[in-house]
Amino acid sequence: MHDFDYSLADQYLQKALSLDGRNALVFRRASTLAWSRGNTERAIELNKEALTLDPMSLALYVNIGVAYYQIEQYDEALDYFNRANTISPNFSQSNYRRGRTILAMGDANAALALFEAEPMDGRRLMGQAMAYWSLGREEESDAALAEFMTDTYLDDDWQPYIAAVLAYRGEIDPAFEMLEQAHEQNNTALIQLILLPDFKNLHSDPRWAVYERKVRAIIK
Repeated sequence: MHDFDYSLADQYLQKALSLDGRNALVFRRASTLAWSRGNTERAIELNKEALTLDPMSLALYVNIGVAYYQIEQYDEALDYFNRANTISPNFSQSNYRRGRTILAMGDANAALALFEAEPMDGRRLMGQAMAYWSLGREEESDAALAEFMTDTYLDDDWQPYIAAVLAYRGEIDPAFEMLEQAHEQNNTALIQLILLPDFKNLHSDPRWAVYERKVRAIIK
């Protein structure tokens, strides 16, 4: 977004809102900006404002669900993911998003059932590796993770997601190695991904604060 000049992007969006305060797309863009700068609550507010203008927008329900997931309000996150699924059954990553939220809520068996039904291979493997781990089925978790760490995914910028699985399993050093690879490749998804609770097992490690500052440094 404007070569990561978020201050300039914010100026443009504020101008757009002043000119057309009834444009759902402008609210969506403003919410993305707020989210990327770490203001998740503001992002939720803006997305909900957009939803009043475009109440059948699948993307808005998903975005709000992800934002609630990010701040660990899992009941609200699941509610919005379920609403999205009502609008568009089996929307992209529907099973993964609902499964990951349910896993965070503590029901690994229900989460696994959703992960196994996820058609996107990468997300299916990601979810299975975490759910199996939670259930004490370590060999199956290892197998899913091994398949997830093949070149098919490493060559397609999945490093942050692999790092999330490693962090979930308590494999701290390998998780940081994957995150460093993602940063070296200028993976822009990191700006929002580091805000997710998926990495909270890394938060007590002093390397996390350094890494977070490094990723945030690209935001002007």
